[in-house]
Amino acid sequence: MITNKIPLVSVVMSCYNSEKFIADAIKTVANQTYRNWELIIVNDFSTDNSMRIVKKSIERFGISKKVKIINHEKNIFSFSSLSPCQHDKRTNWN
Repeated sequence: MITNKIPLVSVVMSCYNSEKFIADAIKTVANQTYRNWELIIVNDFSTDNSMRIVKKSIERFGISKKVKIINHEKNIFSFSSLSPCQHDKRTNWN
């Protein structure tokens, strides 16, 4: 039996004091022609307006059902800040 199920793609985006670029990054994901995606944003304890901009962008593009935000309680300063995404993504791809 053949199914026409389109695989879910998880886009993982790190965020640390990214207020200058985060809205454009979210816009890029939201404007993809491929529609079956989720966006996981990992806030690595930003101290600027990044998260306010993230929330406004999510609202502006109407993608709240596709976005999950993970907030760290301290800055980890490394690629390891993305490791929680392995558990939060809904795809089967590694």
